[in-house]
Amino acid sequence: MPTAARLAGAIVFAVFGLYIALLSTGVFPNERAPTYWYPLLAFVGLVVGWRFCGGRAGKGYVASVSLGITTTLCFVFWVAFLVGMVRMIEKAMDMEYNGPVAAIMNVFVEMSAFAEDMYDVNLIINLVVGGIIGAFLVEIVARRLP
Repeated sequence: MPTAARLAGAIVFAVFGLYIALLSTGVFPNERAPTYWYPLLAFVGLVVGWRFCGGRAGKGYVASVSLGITTTLCFVFWVAFLVGMVRMIEKAMDMEYNGPVAAIMNVFVEMSAFAEDMYDVNLIINLVVGGIIGAFLVEIVARRLP
């Protein structure tokens, strides 16, 4: 059911996703992010903000801190999973796997490789702080507009 908190969560975390996409562009090799990077992070932020953060808002300002951290972890997981899927599909199109099971198992290898590539202290700090601020803003909207 659409609520003001869900809409605020979708907007806040879509903007958060674009901010993280802009910030993380320098972490990629040769500072060139894939062409799908900005829309992917904005879309994942929109969905996670609507489904996860907006749906759980309204439980207090202290609870919004943990909600922001868990929303950020959910955001990171889905971004890593989707990037792993894209990399797996690219390799599957080049016939690098012996079968479908090897391709599916390699998604998790690609996820961990992506996580290693994205490891940057500045990026992690911005993810955590931005997630907490985003959840706090959603909590404000959930309190003011039921």
